[in-house]
Amino acid sequence: MAGLVLDLQKDAMDSSIALTDLLRKAFVVAKKLAVQEFEEWVQSELNGYKDLDKIPPYREVTGIIKAWNPYRGWIPAIILDQKLANTLRKRKVRQSVSDLESLVKKQSKDGYLLIHYPPEVENLFNARRPLPAGSFCRG
Repeated sequence: MAGLVLDLQKDAMDSSIALTDLLRKAFVVAKKLAVQEFEEWVQSELNGYKDLDKIPPYREVTGIIKAWNPYRGWIPAIILDQKLANTLRKRKVRQSVSDLESLVKKQSKDGYLLIHYPPEVENLFNARRPLPAGSFCRG
């Protein structure tokens, strides 16, 4: 068992080891040591978080809100209500580590990762009717 823990420590210091592989090894260690909380955390990282309330603070990201303009591409969205803007800028990332690794490889040519809003939020952005007072206007 000590060998497996030492291997895990060594791999954690090796930047060439994929995070997914490191987490799989950590899962084996957690199982063998019967450390339930660590095992649950590793499973959530490997499989994604199902419960938004259990997502750790390090998985909350802040971004720039942009709108798609068919003539100009992505442009900054103008949101008049600062409280709403701050809420929309922050997202809890629930995807698995392997999904995130894949997204970064596919999308980060310009150094940015594109995360879409849930359909109900996108529908509000795309609404052709007036939006509730204190919300946002399209950019």
